[in-house]
Amino acid sequence: MALIIALLLSSKDDERKEMMDFLNKRNLRQNIQRNIILSSSAVRDEMAHYLYVLQSISLNLLEPRTKIPMDPYNQVRLGCPGTGQEESELDAS
Repeated sequence: MALIIALLLSSKDDERKEMMDFLNKRNLRQNIQRNIILSSSAVRDEMAHYLYVLQSISLNLLEPRTKIPMDPYNQVRLGCPGTGQEESELDAS
């Protein structure tokens, strides 16, 4: 976990987004939940800090998306299911 955090913190924003996309494709959240949070031992302070930093990095990558003005009547921009556009296409526009 420390290695993942170190790599993410030392990379540039575009590299960081690419790494997070790769980790998400590898089911990072499910692995953290299954192997760290739901494990038989309690989450210690150091691991709790790593999880907090990972969460902060993830949310910071999404921050620019929150600054985009939205039209509530445009389902494509809202990313509603069934509109035929993937999330990556939404990020490009």
